[in-house]
Amino acid sequence: MAAKTLRRRLWHAVCNCLAHLGRLVSAPCADGKLVVSQDNYQGVAHRNSATGEIVIANRGTQPTHFKDLWNDAKLATHVEPRSAIDAINFARTVAANYPSATITETGHSLGGYEAGARPCSRYL
Repeated sequence: MAAKTLRRRLWHAVCNCLAHLGRLVSAPCADGKLVVSQDNYQGVAHRNSATGEIVIANRGTQPTHFKDLWNDAKLATHVEPRSAIDAINFARTVAANYPSATITETGHSLGGYEAGARPCSRYL
C-alpha cells in the first residue's frame, strides 16, 4: 500500500474514532469539518455532545507538501512555523466558542508540535 494512501486512511480512521466518541453536534469550529490554512495547517475539532469534551486533531507532516517540509525545517532550526500560529488561532477560536469545555489536542509529527504549541504559547 502506498504511503500516501496509508496516511489518508489513518487520518480518516482517527477522525472516525473521534466522531464515534459521542454524537457530534454541528457548531462553529467543532463540527468535524477540516480546517486548512494558507500555511498548510490542517486540523479538525470534534465535540462529544454527551460530555461536552472537544478533541482537536492536528494533521502531521505530508512529505509531498512543500509547506509541511518548510515548516519542519523551521522547527529543526528552532523557529516557530506559521502553521503553529494557525493551530494556536484555531484552538483559541474553539475555546472561545466553548469556554467551559475540556479541550484535548493531539497530533503526530508536525501535528504533535502544533498540538503542544497552544498550551506552551506566549500568544495566549
